[in-house]
Amino acid sequence: MNNLFCSITPDTARQILDEIAEDLGKDIHARQQMGQASPSVWPGLNNLWKAVGTENPSSRDLIASLAKFTRNLVAAVPENQTKALYVSQSAGSGFPANWFE
Repeated sequence: MNNLFCSITPDTARQILDEIAEDLGKDIHARQQMGQASPSVWPGLNNLWKAVGTENPSSRDLIASLAKFTRNLVAAVPENQTKALYVSQSAGSGFPANWFE
């Protein structure tokens, strides 16, 4: 996942995230599978959050797409919620501070 997003434009990344987020929002089994997949989605997700945190304010659309993707990935899947929190903590605030409020 990390290599994929390094070689595409922010607009393309946003479109990919939006499409996957839509599918994840509709299908709990897809969320479960993605959360447990190998290779793991979590390191790449962590890297994406770190990357958008260093971008300029014009990346707001990409941040919104990444937030939707993350929200849908963890929805109603406690294992994914735990992994997302672990990734957030290990990243040194890779997620926005108020993400889970």
